[in-house]
Amino acid sequence: MEMVKANNLSLDFIKSNIEDFAIPSCQGIVITDVLYSIDKRRRNYLLSRCYNKLVPGGTIIIKEIKRGLSLKYAWYLFQEVFMTKITRINQSIGLYHMDSGCFMVVLQDVGFKTTMIDCGKRFMEPPWLYIGQKN
Repeated sequence: MEMVKANNLSLDFIKSNIEDFAIPSCQGIVITDVLYSIDKRRRNYLLSRCYNKLVPGGTIIIKEIKRGLSLKYAWYLFQEVFMTKITRINQSIGLYHMDSGCFMVVLQDVGFKTTMIDCGKRFMEPPWLYIGQKN
């Protein structure tokens, strides 16, 4: 927040249904822990919408769960299945996790120049942080 104020930037936090939200033209988009619950067709469409709404040089930051054989991932998967299938607290109808290589290809196919950061040691659930920049 200090960097935003120091550089006289505008920052808006918006909570919305990601598929229904009318994305405004912007410099950055952050998507956290949601794309795994959207099927391939809808996910790719959403990422294309994000790319088209970013100004040249704009950035998308995506935090997604790291898929793999670990106790952290098993615990996370148990929680998600419990929330989606048993309690039905969220509206997700499935889990569509991709490995990091596939996700990088999807972002690059949309047009993003991408970087990936493994944040697994800093969080309870093992996330990947994807940073995509619009050319």
